[in-house]
Amino acid sequence: MHKVLEEFNEPSPRHYSKKHLIVVNDPGTLSSIARALSSRTRIKILKHIARRREVSLGDLARELGLSISTVSKHVKILEKTGLVITGVRAGKHGLTKVLRCRGSRILIMI
Repeated sequence: MHKVLEEFNEPSPRHYSKKHLIVVNDPGTLSSIARALSSRTRIKILKHIARRREVSLGDLARELGLSISTVSKHVKILEKTGLVITGVRAGKHGLTKVLRCRGSRILIMI
């Protein structure tokens, strides 16, 4: 597992609520995040999650027009780098996996 990313509250423009800033200052973590963001699909997924407070895996797949297995594969990569947080909530037919964006901005410290 990579070093824990530092997280800070940062004031944001008026049209946004308070968002989190992820600060990356470790070369290994930076490399992992760069790989995670090298996929257009993962960027779409991350942007979609960031626009919503929380979204279920199934809803995300349906809204993006992708299969659940495809979205799940990409979410695992985003989760491993610390960009997405996953959890479980009660759904209509049992438990459902839900996703949250860990931060809306990434600051790279070189």
